[in-house]
Amino acid sequence: MAARLTSVHIPTPCAESWAAMTPRGPGRHCAACQNTVVDFTQKTDAEILAVLQQAAGRSCGRFAAEQLGRPLQPLAVGAPSRWRAWLAAAAAVWGLREGVGAPAVAQVPTELRPLGAPAAAQVAGSQLSKQVLVQGRITDGSTHEGLPGATVSVQGTNTWCSTKADGTFQLTVPESYARPDRLTATVSFVGYETQQITIAAKAGAPTLEMALALSTVWLGEVSPVSLRKPWPWHPRRFYYWLAQPFRRG
Repeated sequence: MAARLTSVHIPTPCAESWAAMTPRGPGRHCAACQNTVVDFTQKTDAEILAVLQQAAGRSCGRFAAEQLGRPLQPLAVGAPSRWRAWLAAAAAVWGLREGVGAPAVAQVPTELRPLGAPAAAQVAGSQLSKQVLVQGRITDGSTHEGLPGATVSVQGTNTWCSTKADGTFQLTVPESYARPDRLTATVSFVGYETQQITIAAKAGAPTLEMALALSTVWLGEVSPVSLRKPWPWHPRRFYYWLAQPFRRG
């Protein structure tokens, strides 16, 4: 039997403001329809399917635009193939075989460094003296509440951090990244528009304040649609179709 997939549609979007709704349970209470609107913008496809399967009757949700009108992919859990099971068993046997050997002798930890190089503690102290602390707060543009878990990253580097429960963050940035004394930071959070800002990378810099705007989302009653997954093409069918006229003769 062909597998069935599910896509989500909102036939009649709700005009109510998400920010004006009262928080309740897994979502917010809508005064217009007297229902609890579940926030699906940060959920995976498998989580969305699980919630919709457990919901009885009508359900309202808040979705990102990219979550609508496409097949939702369930969590695939497949059995391991034979060669993987055989390889795991062989590795286990080999590990037991290697374990029956001479007892291991503990090694004394040593520090290897080039001749004349400073110790690790000295290097760490010199690096810390050349770093600048950047701190700020990320908030919701409509409610002005702190956004926990937002990502603040320095453009062109691997330096980043996440905001705390109140939306504040502290980011230690090397002075060598500043050109000159300034950095470009990218602030992103699921369900919000990604923004960039130029910040001062020097001692005594003012605290960064940034408000993120909500991305395009849809509110309304959820309408799941089942989609039949097409059968995979097989060359045997083409052979039967091609040989059918000759068999009639």
